[in-house]
Amino acid sequence: MKAHFLIDSTDKSFEEFRSQFEQLAATWGLTSKTGYQVRLIVEELWTNFYKYASTGTQKPIEISMFQSESELVIVYQDSGPAFNPLEVEPPDVSLPVEKRQPGGVGLHLVRNYIDSYTYAREENKNILNLKKEIT
Repeated sequence: MKAHFLIDSTDKSFEEFRSQFEQLAATWGLTSKTGYQVRLIVEELWTNFYKYASTGTQKPIEISMFQSESELVIVYQDSGPAFNPLEVEPPDVSLPVEKRQPGGVGLHLVRNYIDSYTYAREENKNILNLKKEIT
């Protein structure tokens, strides 16, 4: 099974994705935990792109999802500058909140919710292939 989404920089566009994904998760039989984690992964990548990397062109990000019996593959693509968001230094979560540097927690969650990933830069696009085991 597969699905494809284009999400632009607007909150409305992300809400449309969220609604479509909720229906897809139910159709695919994803657990609420897996559905929540996948939605959070996409939301964090979307937020980081539009907050830090998008240029004035505001091209949408592309999300493709493929499900097999044992895993869900999420292919994320954006047209921003070359950047692998999963290589960002993780925050030191052992520090008290008031002593931590701001940022990085969302990407830390993404890394913890996926089982493996690869990054490539092709045709002026950042491409992340994220794999999540499902049960």
